[in-house]
Amino acid sequence: VFSEAGKKFGGPPDASVLIRAIKNDLDAGSTKVTIENAELTHYMDNNPGEIVKIVEAIGVEDIFFEIGPGGWPKLAHFLFTELGPEINVENLEWDKVPTVEGMRHGLLRQADYRYLAELKAELGVE
Repeated sequence: VFSEAGKKFGGPPDASVLIRAIKNDLDAGSTKVTIENAELTHYMDNNPGEIVKIVEAIGVEDIFFEIGPGGWPKLAHFLFTELGPEINVENLEWDKVPTVEGMRHGLLRQADYRYLAELKAELGVE
């Protein structure tokens, strides 16, 4: 059973309200809870620390992040950069899957070519 936390309209709740809603859903039997895209894009643009608070309180393994369609591709890049490439994502068009996987692994411009920078550092190349 999956559930979704967030309001879609009317502005996002404080992170503590969302944390409580997610915990209630998990306690009621949800195996994963999706955080609504509208909340994520608002937090990213106005107070990114709210996303970190939610993840610290819940655990990244119990959360899906709705990365589309709003905020694409900025939201996906932000979440992979801040939370790591192994986060659970959902609600993206099929043709965006290669881009998401490239972003996860740092192989695209949207991911600042992170893989190449890491490889250069590992090899000691300037």
